Amino acid sequence: VGAAYALLLGGLPALVALAAEADGLAALAALQRAEAAIKLDADGLVVEARFKGPKVERDGLTALASLPRLRSLVLAGCDVNDEALALLAPLSTLRNLDLRDCPVTNAGLARLAGLEHLAALRLSGKSGVTQVDDGGMEHVARLMGLRTLMLDHLWVSEAGLVKLAPLADLEEMTLAQTLVRDDALAVVATFPRLRRLRLAKTAVTGAGLAQLGKLSRLEDLDISEATALDDAALEPVGRLLTLRKLNLWRAPVGDTGALHLAGLVNLEWLNLDNTLVTDAGLAALGRMQKLSFLHLGSTAVSNAGLDRLAGLAALRDVSLTRTAVDAAGAAALQSRLPEA
Repeated sequence: VGAAYALLLGGLPALVALAAEADGLAALAALQRAEAAIKLDADGLVVEARFKGPKVERDGLTALASLPRLRSLVLAGCDVNDEALALLAPLSTLRNLDLRDCPVTNAGLARLAGLEHLAALRLSGKSGVTQVDDGGMEHVARLMGLRTLMLDHLWVSEAGLVKLAPLADLEEMTLAQTLVRDDALAVVATFPRLRRLRLAKTAVTGAGLAQLGKLSRLEDLDISEATALDDAALEPVGRLLTLRKLNLWRAPVGDTGALHLAGLVNLEWLNLDNTLVTDAGLAALGRMQKLSFLHLGSTAVSNAGLDRLAGLAALRDVSLTRTAVDAAGAAALQSRLPEA
């Protein structure tokens, strides 16, 4: 009765509002049936839907079009294929879309072209079901608002990255275990706003890393498990003075390479786990007064080298697992680090 009375008073606008409310309730019911986790804003409207999969029913995806403030959709690991991507086309408010390890192909990406406000697209081929390669990049390039693009474990190379040239506002790109080599880094270096770059498990060398000097805003570089690296490859890395985070886990570099990093005075996070660094290499860290996290696990570091860390006043988290450092050495270091 109350709703009908409101319609009489409000006319068509009230009818539209009531219909929208009904659609919203129906959408929530569909999401509940799909066991999707949701986040609400201060007005109680859905801003994120996270499907746990692997099975996602069609009505769960169709219902999303009735959510006027949906910003984030997480479908990672779900059985969402190219046909299902067509159901996402009406989601004009979407800013984040996570399709990692979904069975989508290049053709499916073409169906996302209408998501004009999309700022983050997350893809990954780690499980092997995502069949996206260089050919799909022409469709990704139409998403002009992208700030974050994740392409880990996909068949993407320099030929595909060239197609992404229209994405001038990219700030984050992940390319772990892709076909990226040195020639591709010349393309990566053309994205002027890039802040975060992941090149883990790629075949890049020092020649390619030298191209990154053009990225004046680069803060986070991951070259872990890049087995083609050597000590000389860290020389151009040492010139990336804007770096705040550097991941060298399982990179084949040692003391000579570490010394190239001595000028990275803005580093706050450094992972040297499973490298060839010894006590001598720790001398390179002396000027890193902003360093708060340091991983030295599985290195040849011993008690004798820890004196070189004592002057790092900001250091709060130091990992010395599987090293020659004993309990006494660790305790002595902790006593000299005010933040640890």
